[in-house]
Amino acid sequence: MKGWIEIGLTPQGNAALALFVIFDCAQRSESNPMARQEPIKIKYHRSRSLPRGFLIDDNLDDHSLDELREWAARKVNFVVIDSDTGEDITRIMLA
Repeated sequence: MKGWIEIGLTPQGNAALALFVIFDCAQRSESNPMARQEPIKIKYHRSRSLPRGFLIDDNLDDHSLDELREWAARKVNFVVIDSDTGEDITRIMLA
């Protein structure tokens, strides 16, 4: 996914913020345009102050462990990566 941010002024003189996102079509399959070839990358971030971690994808959306288990049951292609080590911890998270 590619994108950019533009900041400008509205006709009333107020600051306006616009975010434009363009999807990279190379990630889509030709037979099924909505199918993903690459897995969804979820990063596991350990909390320094709380006894838990955060599961955040490339779009900065947070996910729960229950949601990831539902994805696994529906055969969604995803991978969980430890943000500190870069290690694939998908099996550990789903166990």
